[in-house]
Amino acid sequence: RRRRRKPPPLASVRGWLLQAALAVHFLHSRGVLHRDIKPANMFLSRDGARLQLGDFGLVTLADLGNHVDDGDKVYMSRELVMHDFCDLRKSDIFALGMSMYELASQAPLPTTGDAYHAMRDGNIPPLPGSISSRLQELILSMMHPDPAQRPSAADVVRHPLLFPLMRPESAACLRAQP
Repeated sequence: RRRRRKPPPLASVRGWLLQAALAVHFLHSRGVLHRDIKPANMFLSRDGARLQLGDFGLVTLADLGNHVDDGDKVYMSRELVMHDFCDLRKSDIFALGMSMYELASQAPLPTTGDAYHAMRDGNIPPLPGSISSRLQELILSMMHPDPAQRPSAADVVRHPLLFPLMRPESAACLRAQP
């Protein structure tokens, strides 16, 4: 069992979230779902500044409806647990939120039981004090129990907390997209 470690700096979590959200936005804008977003599929550079999303073994097209393979249940949204495939893009967002929550807290997520279900119902313990309230609100919005209330990947990238971190050429591309 993993033990709690010191939470990473706020700047690291913000940067990781932006880079992961950009990857998810790229996939979603092309009608592709990752289906297995979790920290184990996020690869950091040696200095911890760059994050790449990997392991595309469960990738599927968004228009396949309910024909999907399940990813890791620890990062699975409530609707997927209930076999409701209403908006699979929002399930990727939930998994990204859970992943960022785990990375920011440096504590393992519950795998079963009441705590597991409580997180899917929106009863989420606060992150450490080193994580700003604005970043915590963004991460928690990604984990909202109602998929319709979760932001899209583009919304996450365009969030005022993350958008200023982008390189100008990347920001210009996103401004041009709806």
